[in-house]
Amino acid sequence: MRITHIASLVVLAALLALTVALPTLRGRELKETQRAQILRSDDEWILQYDILNDGEGPRSYLIEVNVDGTTYRQEAATTPNGKFIFIHHIRPEQLTEGVVTLRLFQEGRSEPLDSARYTLR
Repeated sequence: MRITHIASLVVLAALLALTVALPTLRGRELKETQRAQILRSDDEWILQYDILNDGEGPRSYLIEVNVDGTTYRQEAATTPNGKFIFIHHIRPEQLTEGVVTLRLFQEGRSEPLDSARYTLR
């Protein structure tokens, strides 16, 4: 009975450790993206998106911005432990509904690593 109790505690501890460690390990794989923000100046909006590569190898990306149905694409690359700052200017005359979406794809993947939607007025 005592061996069964100890074995149960070991299994419980292992499951608890996996519950904490697995999301952390998986999150590390996608942690290249850090921050998106929209800045308002006097005559435009500025979409800034920082890509941080905390991995050991270089990475390539496709950044896709859609402004009220018009899509803009830009390729970006980061070195190991490097940073890429994406800037996109949005002038008021480009807006009809004011819907702006941003999607970030890592090279070779069809699902976006990150996406954001903004409504500008």
